[in-house]
Parts: sequence; C-alpha cells; structure tokens
Amino acid sequence: MIQDAERYAAEDQARREAAEELNDADALCYQAERTLADHGDKLADDLRARIEAALCDTKAAVNDRDADRASQHAEALKTVLREVGSTLYAQGAGTPATAAPGPTSGDEQAGRERAGGGGYL
Repeated sequence: MIQDAERYAAEDQARREAAEELNDADALCYQAERTLADHGDKLADDLRARIEAALCDTKAAVNDRDADRASQHAEALKTVLREVGSTLYAQGAGTPATAAPGPTSGDEQAGRERAGGGGYL
C-alpha cells in the first residue's frame, strides 16, 4: 500500500494542482460576476465587453475541466479586473466615502459617555 502511494504521488500532486487552478479560476469568475453586477453600470462599454469576454472564456475552460487553459484565461481576466479596479478607484467608487456611513470615533466616544461608559470596552 505504501509502495502504491509512492508510485502515484506525482500523479496525485498534479491532480491536486489542477484542481486548485480550476478552483482559483472559478472563484475569479464569481468575483468578475459580482463586479459586473455591482459596478457594471459605472464601466465603459468596451471595458465591460472585455470583462464579459474574458469571463466567458474562463468559465468555458473551467466547465471543460481544462486547468491549463483555465489558468491562462484567469490571468487575462485578472488583468481586466485590475483595470476595472483602477477605473472604479479613479471614479471614486472604491473609496471608503461610498461605504455605508457609520459612527466616527468622536460619535463612538460621545455614545459611550452618554451610556455611562467613558472608557474602552
């Protein structure tokens, strides 16, 4: 049994690496879909089309269980998503100011003092 494990160790390692590449590509597809859903209206048509094309190619490779092709297309998708991130950041969509408003440190301190707890929790 140990001899079988040693004999197939390289094959198992290659299979594990292929599965990881497919999982990474699939996760990247999910991220791209979320980006399109959340920010697609803020992107130029050509950039959105490039994301959709790279996403389609990556998904096809993942569905075909072709780890090498999925990895190559995932790299192209990453490149486009980086460009999207830069575009959104330049537009101000990636700044904390667009996040849901929350209490500032002064508001938190005032709230604690009103509640009778002037110190740290």
